Amino acid sequence: FDLAIRAVPGQRDLVWPDLDSCHIARVGLIAIASAELAGTSPRAEDLPWIWHEEMTAKLILMQNAGLDPTRLKRARIGSPNLQLEAVRQGIGVTIFNEQFARPLIDAGEIVEIPLPVKQSADYFAVTPKGPQHPLVGPFVDWLRGLLDGHPASREAASPSGRHSL
Repeated sequence: FDLAIRAVPGQRDLVWPDLDSCHIARVGLIAIASAELAGTSPRAEDLPWIWHEEMTAKLILMQNAGLDPTRLKRARIGSPNLQLEAVRQGIGVTIFNEQFARPLIDAGEIVEIPLPVKQSADYFAVTPKGPQHPLVGPFVDWLRGLLDGHPASREAASPSGRHSL
C-alpha cells in the first residue's frame, strides 16, 4: 500500500511499528439521525443505532460517549459506506465527523442527537517506511486542509512533490 488514513478515537500520539505516520487533524464527532427518527425519543440510548462491519473504533466511541453498546437497539447495514444514507433514510443513529455532518444539519437533512459525553477522533496518515509515492504528500496536505476546514490549493503543495510524513 502507498497510504492508509486511520481515524482513531482520542489517540493523538499513536505509533504503528515499522510504519511512518503523521497526525493530520483532530475532529469533533457527533451523533446524527433523521429528524423523523429523532422525534421518536429524546434519548440517544432509546434509538436504533446503525451497526456495520468493522465496528471496533465505533464501539469505543460509543462507550466513551457514555453509551452501552450491548444495550442499544441495532440496525444492521453491512458496509460502513452506507452509514450516511442509512441515517437519511431514518434507519438509525451513528457517530459521524461533525464537520462533514454540519452542512447537512444546516440544510435540514439530518439532526444532531445529544450524546452524554462529547467525542473526537484523530486522523493519521500511515505509510510504509522508505520512499513515498510522489502524490502522498500533496494528498495528505489536501486532506489536512479539508479536515481543518481550509482545503489546500494546488499552489500550496510542494513543487517537487516530495513531502515527509
